[in-house]
Amino acid sequence: MLIRLRRRLRRVLRQLTGRDLWTAPEIRIPKARLGSTNAEWCIATGGLGPDAVVYCAGIGTDVTFDVALIERFGCDVHAVDPTPRSTDWIAGQALPDKFKFYPLGFAGHDGALEFSPPDRDEHVSTPRRGGATPSSLCRSSGSARSPATAVTPRSI
Repeated sequence: MLIRLRRRLRRVLRQLTGRDLWTAPEIRIPKARLGSTNAEWCIATGGLGPDAVVYCAGIGTDVTFDVALIERFGCDVHAVDPTPRSTDWIAGQALPDKFKFYPLGFAGHDGALEFSPPDRDEHVSTPRRGGATPSSLCRSSGSARSPATAVTPRSI
């Protein structure tokens, strides 16, 4: 009896940690990996299409993920980043019409935000910039549609 209990406990532990060979996933969600090595995200692709709106936060100096969303699904991408380095970098890029950039940071309230300086100089940051809630950005961007996917926070 003790041996059987021990085997059952080991099986339950393997199931909980995802290492049980006889347990299969119950839900399969279509997904895709998009972006470059520095800005790669694995996303669920259900609901993405020409009518979708995606909000991305903290683009830094790499929009390969954002552009891949537009190229693959044809959706509108609204990106926010409050840092001067990102704002300057974006100004020099040739981006698709479906890509919209806002020099803001997402926050729990609208108005000025305080940012901490980065640990390393090559990281992108700023001490004080404007902030907006995702819902107020949605309203100000003229989008009557709700976001199709979750916000993708990126911090570099």
